[in-house]
Amino acid sequence: MATVWFADNERALATAFGSLSMPLGCIMGMVIGPFYVSDDDITNGMGRDHIKTYMLDSAIICTLMSVWTVMFYREKPMHYPSKAATQSDKEEFDFKKDLKLLFANKNYIFMIISQNLLYGVYTCLGAIINNLVVPFGYTSSNSSLFGVVFIFFGLVGSFKASSYLDRTQKYL
Repeated sequence: MATVWFADNERALATAFGSLSMPLGCIMGMVIGPFYVSDDDITNGMGRDHIKTYMLDSAIICTLMSVWTVMFYREKPMHYPSKAATQSDKEEFDFKKDLKLLFANKNYIFMIISQNLLYGVYTCLGAIINNLVVPFGYTSSNSSLFGVVFIFFGLVGSFKASSYLDRTQKYL
């Protein structure tokens, strides 16, 4: 997608933004969550109803955003931003063959392993951060803030690295 829609000097940043959109959504969830459910709600039994409301509101927001994407998405731009984008439209892809080529590439295997390890650490920390900080006197709202800071600075580092790659073209 980045090849077709973005110029050569914008591709790394576009790919980073696309792949990091899920952590941005997680930040939004961590910021918005405490407005729906507080520590007092959990102790007085209102937490379940507030969590249901939070989940319903999240589903409505995601659905509305998805509808716009489905309605206005085009497969390719009217004017290609680069020569590579123009040529990509003419290429035929064979999924099995391409997958075999990828798994024969040692650099790709290394990248998959490192990405999965990093994603696993990120997901596990997000899942247990509340359990880690509550014994030290922090509230659930504080743990949400810690999660936001953790994800935010990871995103800042990713955007800095991708913009550096766009400028220098030093991918290896």
